[in-house]
Amino acid sequence: MPTIFATALDVMDILHLFYATNIVAVLISVVLALFIIWVAIHFRRNPLSLCCRIFPFSMLLLGAYKLSTCFIVSGQGIEVLPTQALGLCAACFQVFSMGVCAFLRRGHYRNVANWVLLLSPSLLLLFVNQLMTHYGYYRALYSFAELSQFREELPIVFFGRVIFLAVLGVSMILALCFLIDAMTFDKWHLGNRPSDINIRVHQAEIRMILIWTILLLFGFLPLCTGSIWVHVLFNGMYIGALVLSGYIYRMGVIEIRTLEAKEDPTTLIIQRLPLLLDMERGGQTAWGTMVKSNPFFCGKAHIDDVAAALGVEVEDVSAYVSARGSNMVAWMSEQRLLHCAQQVGESDRKIVEIAESCGYNDLPSFTRAFKRQFGVSPSEYRKDSDHTNRPLNIPIKTNS
Repeated sequence: MPTIFATALDVMDILHLFYATNIVAVLISVVLALFIIWVAIHFRRNPLSLCCRIFPFSMLLLGAYKLSTCFIVSGQGIEVLPTQALGLCAACFQVFSMGVCAFLRRGHYRNVANWVLLLSPSLLLLFVNQLMTHYGYYRALYSFAELSQFREELPIVFFGRVIFLAVLGVSMILALCFLIDAMTFDKWHLGNRPSDINIRVHQAEIRMILIWTILLLFGFLPLCTGSIWVHVLFNGMYIGALVLSGYIYRMGVIEIRTLEAKEDPTTLIIQRLPLLLDMERGGQTAWGTMVKSNPFFCGKAHIDDVAAALGVEVEDVSAYVSARGSNMVAWMSEQRLLHCAQQVGESDRKIVEIAESCGYNDLPSFTRAFKRQFGVSPSEYRKDSDHTNRPLNIPIKTNS
């Protein structure tokens, strides 16, 4: 099977596959960067926006890095430790790590000194590469054995690359520390996310960050080997990660649009519930819903009726009730009794009238339900409310 696979790739010409995957990775990187910029512009006021403005630069650097690897192949072989590709790959990871800090609300990216510490080795390496190439002093390496030869022939090449690689390694470790710190910080603050669906999207983003962290770190591996196969394999992995990133960003855009298109359903329920309970006989609500019969005061009301009356989705009502550790029947009964208690304690209406208006068949059944909820009968509750000039037990119509 390996022989057949190798033969098939030979027919395709592995070198052409290398160039093709490189160009595809470059194009997708640029498209993804433009997409993130578009998202950043359109949702810049949204605190939940995925578009950290640093990420597009990371994607553009990734594209430049993959483009630079197109020039490491020559008649002598595949260049090892190409300084231009090394500098761009390191800069890509460093900018990416700072973008993650910004996205996860960790303030490392605000410190100019951090940027200088991270990017100085990469930018200096790129500058020296251009300078050496311009004056004809740049020497391509095709094996690690050649590097040791330069120690005698061209010490500046040997010591220059060794020193730059060491400093570059230190800056990469520092960038990784920033990234780990930001992710640890986010893990402890994940509970502040506003809703379950946001948490799910956020967890997908974290997985994407981990994938890119691993890929960018292992992206140095092809630059340390003369094997074209390793380059092609990593190109395929980069393309897959780019496509997956685009999908994750698209999920985020849909989530942001959903949040911006309507108010938070929990807020709507809290605001509208007291007003709906006051409409004992139904009618036209302030939010445009026509309620023929108030579902809280009907014997066998369904969650669909409650959601329709409140003007929200069924899933929103279900999530709201579940978040309060209750079920639909118990929650509706509680809300009905809280409304009754308010009417008993704060109005002059007859108790039997309140019981009838709120859907109880007779006064004894209302009294039993009221006493189970508040520990006193309706008449005792009214008497104590009049005496203390405040409602008894718990605050009336507490919807949180």
